[in-house]
Amino acid sequence: MVQAPLIAPAFAQEPAPAGESADQAVAKVNGEAIMFSDLALAEEELGGVLDQLPQNVRFQYLLSMLIDRKILSQEAEEKGLGDDPSVKRRVDYYKEKALRDVYWTQLISGKATDEALKDYYQQEIAAREPEDEVRARHILVASEAEAREVIAEIEGGKAFEEVAAEKSTGPTGENGGDLGYFVKTDMVEPFAEAAFKLKPGEISEPVETQFGWHVIKLEDRRPQPKPSFEEVKDELTAQFLQEEGKALIEKLRNDATIEIVGADGGSSRPVIAPQ
Repeated sequence: MVQAPLIAPAFAQEPAPAGESADQAVAKVNGEAIMFSDLALAEEELGGVLDQLPQNVRFQYLLSMLIDRKILSQEAEEKGLGDDPSVKRRVDYYKEKALRDVYWTQLISGKATDEALKDYYQQEIAAREPEDEVRARHILVASEAEAREVIAEIEGGKAFEEVAAEKSTGPTGENGGDLGYFVKTDMVEPFAEAAFKLKPGEISEPVETQFGWHVIKLEDRRPQPKPSFEEVKDELTAQFLQEEGKALIEKLRNDATIEIVGADGGSSRPVIAPQ
């Protein structure tokens, strides 16, 4: 989900005088400024925690948090904690993180050009053989006996849609059992296997899944339409950057000298989850 930009109060949105930075103070605590850029960093630090809050509430929450932080940090400095080893260790840790974050953004940000993304679209979507998809209807009942009664009604001349509306316990019943178009992997295996074996107009034998017993009618089969570049650009960009980032970090790892202290075999990538 794309996070909405943080909104500053009116005084922070006024244009900065010529020659001055666009960044402005939004509060002062004992004479020390809290800048608008600090709010943006705090929002980044919290990730998606505040996504559901209205923007004005989010702004006030972050500002209150930074005021409290400023007060406590000033008090800690007065107590001499600036030289405390645990503070210095955290400063080193977050400096390393900041260097990594800024440098990583610089490395990766220029890669997702329109030309690169269009080449990636051709490779991942346009050049691939389209997957088959089908449009089907179904009637869901509790037992095989009920499913066979449904089939008998349809063979006796009753419209599939009418029987679905009357007998199906599934949510699509009121819509004549219409499931729309789907690919094989969209459905549970027994249902998908049965549906994709049918020809348009054919009705299946009873099919059991964890949801109950199904009677399926195939309406249509076609190659899945390919989305346009613009339709999938955002999703494609995220996937492209993920792959580029993975390749980049692997190259950097391969170029580095890494030693896992105490590890057998000198693995350069620790196992962080069971295989």
